[in-house]
Amino acid sequence: EKLQAEFMDVDPRNPESADLRALSRQLCLSYHRHFPLTKSKANAILSGKTHGNSPFVIHDMKSLTAGQYFINCRQLPVLEHQRSILPPEEPAEELELSVFRRIQFRSAEAVQEVTEFTKS
Repeated sequence: EKLQAEFMDVDPRNPESADLRALSRQLCLSYHRHFPLTKSKANAILSGKTHGNSPFVIHDMKSLTAGQYFINCRQLPVLEHQRSILPPEEPAEELELSVFRRIQFRSAEAVQEVTEFTKS
């Protein structure tokens, strides 16, 4: 919504600004369609009072370790062999680096998806 407001202030006669306004409108609609999150719902997620398929919130090393285990369990069965070779607990630095790499990879995928969406 802030993005839309920024582009509404741009000169309406400029054809590029019309494209930017249309793009911001499409992004806003897509965001609301795929991420329907209200303030009360966000507070419930952060306080841990949700049921079902809520996002995983990392707030300390214990939850970071649990998140790493959760991610490993959801990956392909090929990684079962790798997990059996590794020690059960990784040092904190390696764990942080592993989670950081996964987040960076997913961020790159998201940018690629948004780019493909805007091209179509």
